[in-house]
Amino acid sequence: GRGMTKVVITQTPQQIQIDYYNGDRSLGSDVFLANGREKERYATRQERTFSKVQFRGNTMTIITRGVLDVAGEQTYTDTETWTLSADKKTLTNDQHDGAIFVFTREEELPSAPSATK
Repeated sequence: GRGMTKVVITQTPQQIQIDYYNGDRSLGSDVFLANGREKERYATRQERTFSKVQFRGNTMTIITRGVLDVAGEQTYTDTETWTLSADKKTLTNDQHDGAIFVFTREEELPSAPSATK
């Protein structure tokens, strides 16, 4: 949310991790399973949330299911998307509450090694 100036997204075959920063100060992170299965995101005395990710083209969608009572009868679902531009230089995060954050790449991706003769 507010004050977020930098986002680092790391993907391995097992997980996707999103780290949030304000300058060099960490604001926290989220970890999701790369296989699309639901994983507990956080739990408090009054709420538990579970999230999963889905990929379609250059868009990662995070679907979060919240449970507000022990019996699981009061629930809600939030959806947010992260979309990478075609040139891979801009990342747009559309939050479930209508907020939109746009990030631009700080550094170039390493290029594939070229064959030399």
